Amino acid sequence: MDRELLSDAFERTRIVGAAISDYPVTPDLSELDHHVLAMHNALEDAGLSLRDVDGLIIASGGMRGLSPMGLSEYLGIRPRFVDGLSVGGSSFVFHAARAARYHASMNPKAQYSDPLVVDDVLNSRWVAEPLHLLDCCVVSDGGGAYVVTSKERAKDLRKAPVKMLGYGERVGHAGIGSMPDFTQTAAADTGKMAFEMAGLHPADIECAQLYDSFTITVMLLLEDLGFCAKGEGGDFARGHLRVGGPLPINTDGGGLSAVHPGMRGMFLMTEGVRQIRGEEGPGKAVVRQGGADTCLVHGVGGQLSSHATLILGKG
Repeated sequence: MDRELLSDAFERTRIVGAAISDYPVTPDLSELDHHVLAMHNALEDAGLSLRDVDGLIIASGGMRGLSPMGLSEYLGIRPRFVDGLSVGGSSFVFHAARAARYHASMNPKAQYSDPLVVDDVLNSRWVAEPLHLLDCCVVSDGGGAYVVTSKERAKDLRKAPVKMLGYGERVGHAGIGSMPDFTQTAAADTGKMAFEMAGLHPADIECAQLYDSFTITVMLLLEDLGFCAKGEGGDFARGHLRVGGPLPINTDGGGLSAVHPGMRGMFLMTEGVRQIRGEEGPGKAVVRQGGADTCLVHGVGGQLSSHATLILGKG
C-alpha cells in the first residue's frame, strides 16, 4: 500500500455518517436485516439516501456470508465500486483505507451493565485458564455501517465530518500457535505506521476504541500501540481508562459488555466517530465536550492475526 497515496486520499475524504442496527433488542433480525438496518441508519445519520451510494464495502460474519453483489441486488443499487474484504474483526478498520465495563453502565443497549470490580472477574467461573467468564467478550447479534465521501461533498451534509489522519495494517500468522512471540502483536507495527502518517504520538490521543475479544487482548494492545511499556499494561489500566481518565477506551462498553457479533471492528469505528463528534444523549458517555480531537481505533481479526490502526480527528 502506497502511504503517500493513502495520505492524499485521507485528505480528500471524510466520514460523514455512522450508526448501528438495533442490537440486541431485536433478536429476530437476520444477518441481512442487521446489514440493511445499519446502512439505512448510517445514511440517515449523514443526511443521505441509497440513491447517493456509488460504492459498497462489506464484511460478513455468518457461516455462508453475504456478498457485495447479493447485498447490492437486495438494496436495488448499482455501485461503481464493491469490495468484500474479510479478515475477521479488524475488517471494518481495514475498510476505512480500503476495554472496560464502567462505560457499559451508560449504554442502555449493553448486555451487561452492572459495574465490575476485579474480584467480580476473578470470582466468575473459569472458561480456560487463565481466562474467567468475565474476561471474555459477550456473544450478540448486531450490525453497523459508516459512510465515506469526498471532502467537498461532506460540507453539504447533516453533521460535522470526521477526518482519517493516519493508518497502518498488518496480516501475519493464521493460527495463534504460529505467533513468534505470544506477548507481542502486529499492533506494534500498525501503531507506528498510523502515528507516523498522522504526525502524532500516543500521548496525543484523547480516547481509543480497542478490540477487546478478551481482557488480555486489551493489555497487549495498550503495550504494543505504545501507550505504556511492555509488562506495564495492568498497572496502566488502573485509573487510566475510564471517561475522565488520561485515555478513556471502549466508551460504548466494549465487546466485554455490549457489542460483539463475531467481528466487533465496525462498532469501534462507529463509536470513534461519535466521540470525535461529541454526540451526547441518554446513556452516551463523551470524553470531551464538543468532541475529542483525536481517537485511535484498532481492530483485531482471527487469532490475533490481522491488525489495523486508524487515527480519527475533526474534519
